[in-house]
Amino acid sequence: MKRVSSLVTLLLVLGVWVLAEAANPPKDVTTYQVQRVAFAPNLVMAYSVSNTGMQAVFDCRLDKTTAEDINNYLLKNGTPITLATLDPVGEQIVTLTTGTQVPGIYDTLTACCIKSKAGTVMPAAQDYSFRAGVCPISYVQTPKSAENDSSQYAGDEITVAGIVTGDRNAFITQFYIEQSGGGPWSGIQVYGGIPISVTEGDSVIVAGLVTEYYNETEIISVDYLRVVSSGNPVPGPDLVDPVLIKTGASTAESYEGVFVCCDPVRVVDTSDFVPFGEWKVADLTPDSVMVGHGAGYSYIPRMGQWVNVRGPVSYTYDNFRIEPRRDADIDTINVTGVNPATQPKPQVFALEQNSPNPFNPVTNIFFSIPEKTGVELYVYDVSGKVVKTLVDGVTMEPGRHKATWDGRTDSGRAVSSGVYFCKLSAADKVAQVKMVILR
Repeated sequence: MKRVSSLVTLLLVLGVWVLAEAANPPKDVTTYQVQRVAFAPNLVMAYSVSNTGMQAVFDCRLDKTTAEDINNYLLKNGTPITLATLDPVGEQIVTLTTGTQVPGIYDTLTACCIKSKAGTVMPAAQDYSFRAGVCPISYVQTPKSAENDSSQYAGDEITVAGIVTGDRNAFITQFYIEQSGGGPWSGIQVYGGIPISVTEGDSVIVAGLVTEYYNETEIISVDYLRVVSSGNPVPGPDLVDPVLIKTGASTAESYEGVFVCCDPVRVVDTSDFVPFGEWKVADLTPDSVMVGHGAGYSYIPRMGQWVNVRGPVSYTYDNFRIEPRRDADIDTINVTGVNPATQPKPQVFALEQNSPNPFNPVTNIFFSIPEKTGVELYVYDVSGKVVKTLVDGVTMEPGRHKATWDGRTDSGRAVSSGVYFCKLSAADKVAQVKMVILR
């Protein structure tokens, strides 16, 4: 009886083992291939790579015939898709040639009827939303509202283009890009998982997610990065006064990510240099701006020393900071144009780019005049017609002045979206800037 019982027990154990092995077969290549048959493709990402092209990314290898059938794709805004090409290496990315996309508009790609490499078809249509085309960085940096300085595209997949002004050789975890021409609202930080190396002067196209990291606008989770060309002139640096970019200034947000220069300024605070690497500079006014130590320079600031300092502007721990990229960005030798004892920086004739730009509904316009004189400041439409008189022959003192335009005509009517020009006339000098309003 004991032997019978033992045999029964053995058979039962063997039976359980066989069933277990049947439920969990060994993961050899054949079994893996059989299991893969059960998986249907899923659309996991979509983004523009130009104004006439985009990529769709799937989570498994695809059947070439169905992946390259343009009838299996649709853009919600009606932009036509004329060609689909499956990446022959990974077989998971499909490049779509499209009609001209409108940069910045919200669009959705729908994919359906696409099969996996093993032949399993998508069970239903799938969508992925993104911002179409290659968006100007100024669009991404435009705040949601006057009360909320977060990007209007925060949380969206977006594609931008620009010139690298500070690369990861200096900053390790991020780099900065800026639109050609520079100016307020033209720069942004790209952070985190960078798929390829870029160098200052590279013209790049970047697709990723727009986020607000403790109120600093960034592009993270980079899904696409292409170097278009190298050796390009780096935009800027924009010569700015500390009053424009100091923490708390209404204009500081417009310089976030922009390559700037304060020239000349003196070191006024070193109390946080150890251990935080932060110090402050100012001209002959009380307005000071912080300088950070996000890159690897060796300069040690000395109280009262006059310097020229340049670098991209970041927003870190509730402060706007200039981030010098290297020792050459902190010049203690070629400091000119100031007598530290008595003389203020000389005033110049200048009309600064309005900020924000593009805007809706209000923008600020800063201008400077070198002497007391009559000033005219007008807004024109593209036909040359005056739509708004901001300053009409008023005699003003030398220095920097500010005007505000609320996007309305002299009669109080809101103007339509489009391009407008602001023209400054003072004495015998004239300057003009282009402004864009987006309703």
